Amino acid sequence: MPSPHPISKIVRELASLGLTQAQTARQVQRTAAYISMIAKREGIDFKAGKPGPKCLDDQDAIEVPIPHWVPGALREEYADHARLYGEEAAASHVRRMKAEAARC
Repeated sequence: MPSPHPISKIVRELASLGLTQAQTARQVQRTAAYISMIAKREGIDFKAGKPGPKCLDDQDAIEVPIPHWVPGALREEYADHARLYGEEAAASHVRRMKAEAARC
């Protein structure tokens, strides 16, 4: 019997939509390890062969908030990186690029 816990229901629903564990973790703002633990406990199968969400084919459909400190020239880079790896990774990537540009 599935757990009545709200996060379990959300994880089950996102898995049924075809999201991966990493995508689900970003959606519910938890770690991938936590999502994996819930999936194992609840018997949720992320590898059921379902196609991914349609919006992943059109990356522009995913709205990403861009922090004010990101320079105009790096805004697109930030958005692309955030869509793929999450906002924290994108921020780190842009900071690294800004530091590299400052050295030149």
